Amino acid sequence: MPRPGEHDRWTEPMLTALEPDEHDFQEFKSSPFLFQDSRVVASFRDALSRQISAFANGAGGLLFMGLDDDGQIDGGVPVDVRGGGTRAWLEDVIPGLVDPPLSRFNVYEVTGQGAESEIRPGHAVYVVDVPGSVDAPHQATDKRYYLRIAGKSRPMGHLHIQDVLRRTQHPVVQISRVGPYGETAHSEDDPRGPKAVICFQGFLANTGRPMARHVGVELILPRPLVNNEVRRLMLERGDVRLTQRPGELVFFHYHPLPMFPGQEIFFQHFWVVIHATNLDRFTGGLGLLRWRVFADDAAPREGVVDLSNFAQVGRAIEWVEEKSGLKPKPQSRSRKRANRRARRAAQQRRRGEAAQEAQASSAEASPQPERPERSEKKTPRRPRKRSAKAGSTKSGITKSGITKPGTGITKAGAQTGAKAARPKKGQRSTQSDAQTSLDLKH
Repeated sequence: MPRPGEHDRWTEPMLTALEPDEHDFQEFKSSPFLFQDSRVVASFRDALSRQISAFANGAGGLLFMGLDDDGQIDGGVPVDVRGGGTRAWLEDVIPGLVDPPLSRFNVYEVTGQGAESEIRPGHAVYVVDVPGSVDAPHQATDKRYYLRIAGKSRPMGHLHIQDVLRRTQHPVVQISRVGPYGETAHSEDDPRGPKAVICFQGFLANTGRPMARHVGVELILPRPLVNNEVRRLMLERGDVRLTQRPGELVFFHYHPLPMFPGQEIFFQHFWVVIHATNLDRFTGGLGLLRWRVFADDAAPREGVVDLSNFAQVGRAIEWVEEKSGLKPKPQSRSRKRANRRARRAAQQRRRGEAAQEAQASSAEASPQPERPERSEKKTPRRPRKRSAKAGSTKSGITKSGITKPGTGITKAGAQTGAKAARPKKGQRSTQSDAQTSLDLKH
């Protein structure tokens, strides 16, 4: 999908080639979002204001009007909803939909070409390109601030607003792109078996308003992904420093030149090795690159890149498995399925984190009243009834059943139960009397 501002114009084939899903940089709105029943929808301005606020307060994005939720052209919006044309009217309306007014944006009008076009005659699909604003945060017409979170425009919490304000006061430098560079180096001469060494390149971008004068980058790699060859390649440059931690290696690179606002630059190459002993790191979703970027006195920015998502890494895994005899060549499809499952699991984790962040933001935006604590009622204990035990001293029998002096009752008398010792009212205990007389007789 093209990034905001990448194209000077849009065409119908470009619209049909879009990804069918909405995300943080892409939003689809059908034609009734703007025009219905021969007039402009009454809620259009407020709804558009929320979308503009969300894109401008974040990293920017594209709003498509005339595409349904699946990204399919629905016929388009009339080109003359207002005098002077729909495009000119949108260009006049959009700046004042947020506070402070939006200073940078583009509106593209995509009309149909030919009889087979899905855009009806006299209609068009409108693309509103909103870049990340240096004047953020922008407030919508409902007096709230919005941000793109998990593919939706959601109200911003207090922490998000503070983060956007810091972006306008401090440089915001982070790794913008990471990808393989060059061909994979295959080798079968290593004593541990076949190995593949892949080179990656990384790019930095300053999306904040101020210039960054001092920038440092930490690349954190799991120790199994770095062998002596990779370490040597990383340290050949004199401006890279190595710090070893339990289970990981940290390569620090200092960028000696300032970074201007909106500038993206290449900053470093790095390598990883794939061999039979670390395949489980990649197949198990543990082939991760973690990074931290320091810029002047701004808070460090952090991120994670799953290296197993790159097709070149998948091909290297299959080559190592084939050469190591770990898996027959015809079964390579199973590895592709495993990689797809790992990618889906990673996407679900990221969506879950984004959903939790959205819930936290909505909770901050509209705090709920605290519930009074419940007072736990303690149920009083009922006193336990003590039953007379066999061998009670009240009957003159000791605990062990031995005859107590002066009673004349033998051990046999201790074997009678407590119920037999206490007959009911008005009833004689004939069994107890008979037993006692028998004992006395003996």
